[in-house]
Order: sequence, then C-alpha cells, then structure tokens
Amino acid sequence: MSLRIEIDSFARGSARHDIFSYVIATLPAVLLLLAAWPSVAELIRYWIEIPDYHYGFLIAAISVIWTIVRLPLAIGRGTGPDVRFIAPLVVTLFLWYVLSQGNSATSSQLLLPFAIWLCFAVTIGPRAAKLLAGPIGYFYFAIPVWAFLLPYLQQGTIFGAKTSMQLAGIPVTVTGIDVRIAEGTFQVMYECAGLRYFIVSLALATLYAMVERMSIVRASILIAIAGIGAVLANWIRVFIVMIAGHVTGMSHYFITESHEGVGNVVFVFLLGVIFFAARRLQGSTVESEPPMPSESVGLALRPALGASAAACIAVALIGVVTARAASITANGLAKPQLLPLPTPHVDSWQGPLPASTNWSPEFAKAQQTVKVAYLRRANPGSGSALGTSQVYVYANVFGLQKQSKEMVYYRNTVLAPGKWQRLESKESIASAGGPVLAVGEYQTDQNERWLVGETYVVGGRSTTLGLGAQLLYGFSTLTNPAPAGVIAAAIRCDADCDHSYAMLRDFWPAMAGVLVDAIPAHMITVSRSQPAHDQQ
Repeated sequence: MSLRIEIDSFARGSARHDIFSYVIATLPAVLLLLAAWPSVAELIRYWIEIPDYHYGFLIAAISVIWTIVRLPLAIGRGTGPDVRFIAPLVVTLFLWYVLSQGNSATSSQLLLPFAIWLCFAVTIGPRAAKLLAGPIGYFYFAIPVWAFLLPYLQQGTIFGAKTSMQLAGIPVTVTGIDVRIAEGTFQVMYECAGLRYFIVSLALATLYAMVERMSIVRASILIAIAGIGAVLANWIRVFIVMIAGHVTGMSHYFITESHEGVGNVVFVFLLGVIFFAARRLQGSTVESEPPMPSESVGLALRPALGASAAACIAVALIGVVTARAASITANGLAKPQLLPLPTPHVDSWQGPLPASTNWSPEFAKAQQTVKVAYLRRANPGSGSALGTSQVYVYANVFGLQKQSKEMVYYRNTVLAPGKWQRLESKESIASAGGPVLAVGEYQTDQNERWLVGETYVVGGRSTTLGLGAQLLYGFSTLTNPAPAGVIAAAIRCDADCDHSYAMLRDFWPAMAGVLVDAIPAHMITVSRSQPAHDQQ
C-alpha cells in the first residue's frame, strides 16, 4: 500500500469511527506502556547516551505515527475481540516482569512490541491486528539488540581495510585489530564497525518496502542491497582514512582530528543508492488492501469493551506486582558482604596476595569488591612445565538491584581500564561439579594481551551468561531477592597465551568452588560499622 493510500485510508477511516472505538482498542496498549515505563525510560536513556542509537527517537516516532495511521483501517476491519490472546499476553507480561526485575533491559524491551500487538489482538481480533504488525514491529530497529553484530561487522571492516589497501598496492599487515601500513597503525575498534550505518540503512529500506507494499522477493532484494551497501560504505570510509594517512604520513585532518565528516558524506551517497534501488524495484507491488466498505464495520462495542477490560486487568496486575517489587527494592536494607577469599587447598598455589596489576574491573554501585592474586610456584620434582606465574582474581557482590545499580549493565565490565578488544574465544574451563569460567583472549589499548574469564553467581547458582544471571535474579524477586556477584580471573600473556591458558586450566578447577562460596547465597545485613572497601 503506497503512502498516499495509507493517508487516504486514515482520513476516511477516522471519519467513520467514534471516539469510543479508539479508546477501547488502544487503552490496554497505552496502559501497558505506563506499566512498563521503567523499560521505556531505560530505552530512552540508551538512545541519549549511546551514539549508535541516537536515531532511536526517529524510529519510535515513525512507528507510533504509522500505527496511528493504520489504526482506523484495523478497527474498520475488526473481526471482533479474541480473549484467547489473554493467556499469551499474561505469559509475555510475566516474562517481561522477570526480565525487568532481573535488570535485563534489552531482553525486557524486546517483549514490549509483541505485548502491545497482543493487546490489539485481544481488542480488535488477530486478523485486524495483523495490519498493525508492521508499524509495531518496526520499533525493533530502535531496541539495542543489534550490538550482537558488532564483532562480525568489526572483523568485516578489518578484512575490507586489508583487502582495499592490497588492491591499491599498499603493503599492509593485520594483527588482531591492528592494521599496519608503513606510515603507522590503525586500530579498528567497535566504534569503527559501522553499526549505525548498517541499522539505519536496513530501517530505511524496510520502511520503504513495507509502506509501498513490495513483493517479498523485491523487498528482500532491497533490504539486501541496503545491508551490503552499508558494509561496503563503511569499508570505503575506512579506506579513505587510511589512504589519507598513507599520503600525508599520518598528519591528515582525518587522522589527527576526526574522520566523522567523511563518514557522513559516504552515508549520504549510500542513501542515494538505496533510494535509487528502491525506485527501480518498485515496479511490482503486492495487491493493495481492498477499499474500506461504504459503511463502517467498526467494533462490536459490548464484547470489545469486555475484552479490553480483561486485557487492562492483566496489564494492571503486572503493573501492581512490579510496583510492589520496586517498593521492596527501594526500602530494602539488606547489604550482603563477601566472605573472605580462601587460601588454596593445593600446594602449587599460594594466596590470596596483594594484586599489583593495572587490571581493574569496573562494576559501578557494587556493594563490595575485592581483587587479589594467587601465585603458582612450580614444584621442581613434579615435572610440571607451567613454571611460576600469577592469576589475578576479582570478586564483587550486589544486594538489591535496580536500573543503573545492577550487576549486568552495559557500563560494567571485567575488561578495564581502557579499551579492550576481543581477539578470540577460548574453550570454557569447567570445574568438578562447580562453576564454569568463560574465557576470552583480549588486547588492551596498550597492546598487552590478556586472558580474562568470568562467571556470574546468583543465590549460590552460577552461570556464564549475563542473561542467565538476570533471569536467576528476576525469578528470585518473586520470593526474596538473592545476592549476586561476579567472579573473574585474569592472567597476562607474556610470549604465549597458550601457556597462560594452561595456567588458568590448572588454577580454576582447583579454586572455583571455594571462590564462588565467597558470594553469599542469602541476603546478610551488615554487622560491622565500617563500610565495605576494596581489598587490594
């Protein structure tokens, strides 16, 4: 359906429906947004703070306006309410509650558009609500789930930079995220991956294809052109910057000041390519929606009112439960403390010792943190080739959590200080019947290489997944919120990370169980007057 038809349907449909039809149809969705305001507020804050998602406000505005424009047509084609969708709505709201209380902002936000669509399915019927699936689903472009693409886009950018420079006849070598030419070294950080280009290009192509009602094949071609074009555009941007560095001996404005300007220019050309491709592909569209009947069908007000009331009760109930949980969090006084980190029960490891290292994980608002070292001394008679080395251990504990005071938070990281880039994932290290350590190899902005692993502990249960930790904490809030914490182990690679990895494989099975026991399984009130502090 073209934009002109959309607007015409809105104008004619709006004139045929009374205000009560719109209130009945939209009230559960509006109430849902109010009940889920913590998730919405967190999303807005993310749009403000993260440059790659500044466009989120525009996506949200398009989604809302498009839904409003489609609403008269959907109401006019209402097949009647369908209370069968109350059950999936309740399940979705319950999952949202658990994820929200677990402070899994992105996961809880992913459920909101679907829950809103379910509200419409209840009040106007699923066939009519299908007309709103596109506008509501479009909102997913504004939810920061796309960050999972960053490692792939980063590696693609490194490949593009290397290939383009080789095609230009310029010698280039790549080590990890470093792309070296004779004049200097470029580091391809996550910020250089072109995520913003990629998402905005896909969003524009999808909007054009859906509004113009392109066939599935042609819409897929347009979206593929937008995605591939965004990747190539970012490669071109990086190539221009590297050529500028090559020609000027790393003294060009793009190198010394900023290269955002060249990226904006390349993106403008990309938009031109997308719209040119869209016009060329517009020749075949799917059949438009049949015209609205001369007499409005509208909603059967009495059954629709009952269905709307049932949906509102479900939404209100989850809102009350959420408010109660928030009250418990606000008034809770339980402040768990870490138990003393243990001494090894094997002779080959000694500790805990003071940790003299720059590695210092950052977890804002943790109730207590500790960082120590464990020293391995080789036994001359054991035949071990591991030698002498130190493994650094960091632990923290959180009490009652809330947004921005939570264990799994995008600003919290075991990779600090400075900027760290993942080079490769290592095989996770298991312990006998105990927690698993998820290990990765990283490079710092000081060109040091480290192996860093972490595991989350919630109420005595461990997991290597941040989402898993959030779910464990979210479910615990149904009874009594559980303390949670992070155990991280790190070792600096000297000449060979394989040797350091062998050290971790020796250390973790021997120490995992007793380290995790340092995080209490239940809330403990502070029993001493001195505030918790870091053990260095």
